[in-house]
Amino acid sequence: MAPLNAEAYGIHLQSQNIQFNEWLAQLTQCLAPWATHVLVGVPTIVNLADESIPWHCYIALYNLLSILWRYFIICDRRLRCREWTPGRMAATCTMFWDGKQWSSTERETEEQLHRLQRPPPYTRTPILSVPMLGTMVVLIRCSQALYEFIEVGSSGVLLAQGVARVFFLIAVASLFRLAPAFWITQEFAFRDGRGGTGRDEGPRAPAPAFELTEQRTRAASLCTKSSRSNGTIPAAEGAEGPGPKPTPFERQTHPKAIVWRTAVMSLNFAIFVGQIYHIAHGFTFSRSNPASNVALHFLYHSLMGVMVILFPYFLYRKRADDVAITCMNSTWYVGWTVVWYLGAATVIAINAVEMPRTHCGAYTTYLPAAEMDERLCRYFT
Repeated sequence: MAPLNAEAYGIHLQSQNIQFNEWLAQLTQCLAPWATHVLVGVPTIVNLADESIPWHCYIALYNLLSILWRYFIICDRRLRCREWTPGRMAATCTMFWDGKQWSSTERETEEQLHRLQRPPPYTRTPILSVPMLGTMVVLIRCSQALYEFIEVGSSGVLLAQGVARVFFLIAVASLFRLAPAFWITQEFAFRDGRGGTGRDEGPRAPAPAFELTEQRTRAASLCTKSSRSNGTIPAAEGAEGPGPKPTPFERQTHPKAIVWRTAVMSLNFAIFVGQIYHIAHGFTFSRSNPASNVALHFLYHSLMGVMVILFPYFLYRKRADDVAITCMNSTWYVGWTVVWYLGAATVIAINAVEMPRTHCGAYTTYLPAAEMDERLCRYFT
């Protein structure tokens, strides 16, 4: 690639000849990977409080790391669960608001099972279901993004396709959904805190048959373990002894959990090494990169940088039993989410300003001095 002169630094207006309908098409292609990742990744919400959830508390749910963490925990919890039931699958896929914070720990999900009115029909997600359809869409989007990345890498043409490719890395990250795909469901319903049950508003509604079955099975299992350990006669069915209830999940150091977490941390380390290599070899800040590409690289370096710090930290501290990422209720995390999305909007704006259309119809953000039009036309047309 021909080196650029100092004119490469700064933002250059190159999009004045693009028509309105082309802008709409570019924005649609730009937002599609992000919308797919968020719409299929944000969990079902159950409000346990009497008041409405403050609007700003929703912001952290749309952080891309919150969604990836949710996928990680769903798979981790399934591997450690001794008795996986439709009720537990529904509770694991739910985010509970207790009036002050988001919480979906293992103990919290067990305590809220009595609110489940309509459980999923199975203990795994059917192929013909809405959540699995979302997984298929994610897989298609990811396949397209991976194909273009491979083709771009083999052709030697850096990915500089303007607005339409801003969120392509999100499409690749969404592939992580495949790990818990068979345990993500939306086919259930919980009673919330304003439904007149479970609090002081009135008498509690009768438990459905599936709930009684789960309770009896759990009680029988606990009684059997108790009688085997000390030879005493089991307590009456459904009776609760003093102290917290035991959860049906194995410890976090269970061999299956260790294998899964090691695999995730290995991927996390590979991303960290890739970042260092990318920056050290001048792919991020170089004279051949226009301002739009530098801004795009900085946006994703900030996202992945936070991820490679938070994920190992929470796992090392053994705080990985909550579907809500541990820092979700922190002010800094909400603020960082807002800042990151503002940065993404800025990157889209810079790409929109610097995006010309070549004579063959391909879109790029390279400056004319880079002499990339012919190479782009050979590849993209």
